[in-house]
Amino acid sequence: MLFIDLLGAAAAAHALTHSSAPHIRHWALLILLTGAALLHTHLTRRPEDRRRSARLDTGRVEFVDLDYLWLFPGAILLPPALAVALVVTVRTRRYFLGRKPAGLWISTTATVILGVLAAAHTRDLIDPDRWHRPLALSLTTTEALTAVAMLAAAAAAYFTAEALPIAFYRAIRNRAHRLAHQHCVPGITACLADAPASPAPRAVIAEIATAMRHPDGRDWAPAATLGSWADNRTVLHALALAGLATVVLAATPHPAAPVVMAVLVALAVQETIQLSRAGHIQQLENDLCTDALTGTYNRHALPLLDATLALHHERDRPAALLLLDLDHFKLWNDVWVGHPGGDKILRALGAILRAHTRQEDSVVRVGGEEFAVLLPDTGLDAAVQTAERIRQAIAATDRLDSDLITLTGGKPVRFGRDGVPRLTASIGIAVATDENFCFEKLYRICDAGMYEAKRRGRNQVACVDDEGVVLYPRAADVADPSTATK
Repeated sequence: MLFIDLLGAAAAAHALTHSSAPHIRHWALLILLTGAALLHTHLTRRPEDRRRSARLDTGRVEFVDLDYLWLFPGAILLPPALAVALVVTVRTRRYFLGRKPAGLWISTTATVILGVLAAAHTRDLIDPDRWHRPLALSLTTTEALTAVAMLAAAAAAYFTAEALPIAFYRAIRNRAHRLAHQHCVPGITACLADAPASPAPRAVIAEIATAMRHPDGRDWAPAATLGSWADNRTVLHALALAGLATVVLAATPHPAAPVVMAVLVALAVQETIQLSRAGHIQQLENDLCTDALTGTYNRHALPLLDATLALHHERDRPAALLLLDLDHFKLWNDVWVGHPGGDKILRALGAILRAHTRQEDSVVRVGGEEFAVLLPDTGLDAAVQTAERIRQAIAATDRLDSDLITLTGGKPVRFGRDGVPRLTASIGIAVATDENFCFEKLYRICDAGMYEAKRRGRNQVACVDDEGVVLYPRAADVADPSTATK
């Protein structure tokens, strides 16, 4: 993030010191664009707040607004110094509305400045003279094609200059989160359990630092770094509208500019409201497919898994399915913690599954304590690694974040202590082939593997293939509370 901040600051400083002197019409356009952007922000505050809250509820920090409608015309029609001033003014207003941390707001503003200046630089490379003066309506075919090409290239430059720093930040964040769950959380759990071989914090940090130097394809995959297609589609749609607004403003005589700007604000407000409504409908659909207890998908989402598998089959890409079931969960409900405590365990299990899977993976609570995890673009070896990582994380759980007490005596529960067993799970694996590229068939194979894992000792990963049952050897658990003496 610091690199992005410095890059944005350097670009802004260069624009301020090397920008051409603005004319009176540039100042007038700056005032109109700034007023339109602030008015648009004010009129759409409530729907934008609802959309922002809905995204935060689903764990998505990034928020796509429609400031492109004002910033892109500023990038094309204003000198770079005034375009930067427009960005800072609009983004300052967004800071007080979005309630983002100051550091994140600075980084976001830096990426916007990079996008605006990239668009301005593209304009100067392709068609430098036409956009510094009022646009003539009588263009030749060549001139019109050049103008359209310039706008398209500027929009692409704007999008790329914004997307690449954000993608880099997402990749680093994804890797840090995954490594923290793989190393820090088990290490801390081991210390809490007083395990003899628990790693020292410095060793854990050194292990993470070493792993950070080795790229992992999961962290740099397009789905994990470039954001969702819905967000990118919103950005591209906003840039297309911004391109049209740029042409209209450039061709509008100065006396009519305020009227045209008012019309653009009205259209922008309507567009924002429609976007908010679409997001609300999407949220309702997500709620229908989301398990209220664990935050994972529920059975209503199974057609989504079938559609994903069909797409991978058409494109000849691998996929795998995991089926996980908590061991002795009936005893947890009936003997040790009761049904309210069982709900807390399921909620914690949902958090573990989300923490140890990728953004493109689908976690579904099939029923009770049984969960399915669809792993796109994953072969057998990677599926086994993921399943074993999940199994280890469950086995390493020492306590829950929320209070969990036993039915008798009301004593706080520590898994593997005071007669309370460890929390473990058995996992079955199936890899999609030409004969079983559907959820129902993969589920049956996984179910057979999970049954064999339970029958042969539980707390392990198994797969049933054409050659029989394959039990995968368990790695040593980071923390085994059952070995602790207390």
